[in-house]
Amino acid sequence: MLAPFIAEYQAMTGVDLTDRVVGDSVLLSLAAMYISLPRAAEQSAEAWMRDCRIAVDRASNRSWQLNQHANDLLPEVSAAIRHRLRYLDTHTP
Repeated sequence: MLAPFIAEYQAMTGVDLTDRVVGDSVLLSLAAMYISLPRAAEQSAEAWMRDCRIAVDRASNRSWQLNQHANDLLPEVSAAIRHRLRYLDTHTP
């Protein structure tokens, strides 16, 4: 899952961080979060669709809110992964 981020960083900087990424628990945790977000969004969307049969205000529906949060977090986690790669490049020998 981190391969596209590592490749992007290497293309931009010429630095291959593959070896440093393997042992970095922060980056691995971010990757786990990034992987889980699309499924969380999908599950919450499915729950919201089930609830739609009942006249429910979308904005107040908990499943819709979870879906929005999961989708909103994807770019933030991507940015955190990129930031961590920069950190590993500049702070690790």
